[in-house]
Amino acid sequence: MSNENSGVEEMYKSVRKFQDLGTGRNCRKILVGDSDDARTSNFKFVGHVHQNWPSWKQLTFRVGAAIKTFDTATQTLNGNPAYIFLWNDLTEALWLRQVEREKLLAWISAAEPHDQIGMAELIVEETESKYRVCTYPGLAQMAVSRIRIEILKLSLQELRRLNSLTVTEARSAVAQPTSGAKGLVANAHQPCESHVPQARIEQAGEPCYATKQ
Repeated sequence: MSNENSGVEEMYKSVRKFQDLGTGRNCRKILVGDSDDARTSNFKFVGHVHQNWPSWKQLTFRVGAAIKTFDTATQTLNGNPAYIFLWNDLTEALWLRQVEREKLLAWISAAEPHDQIGMAELIVEETESKYRVCTYPGLAQMAVSRIRIEILKLSLQELRRLNSLTVTEARSAVAQPTSGAKGLVANAHQPCESHVPQARIEQAGEPCYATKQ
């Protein structure tokens, strides 16, 4: 069992021997991130090994039509620390979750306040969080930092389901709550607590965070 766990752990670790990536002939698929464990890494891109000659002390990756260069001596990309991961079932799942998270966050950032509130309610319903979304539209944008934490808890399936709502259903879900949404805006007219110290905002159990400006 320990050998099996060790094998799983290795699938999450960054590449230590660059020769394992091949010369580029097989165009091995990789990810590049900002930490040496895929589970804590923010991936920069997915690409394929283009050229890998140890004597050059650099690797090149093909990312779409672009070529990116990784310095193997300093292990940097464009002067910034970078880590290479092999594309496998586990790193693929992490990449797909990151893509869906970023898509959802981009939608929330651009959405109207009442849509932000509606989506936030759906997110905390999925995570079964004790956090209560502040339903006062004027403070909706302030909820984004807390919702970012909740989004990190979501599975790939949950993220995809929520993103599918942003195409056609999010606005109608806010305007006309259904039983499936479990009272999406049932508390929309309840007063929101104000004057909450900023330090308390990051606590998961706070009922509402809204530092009045």
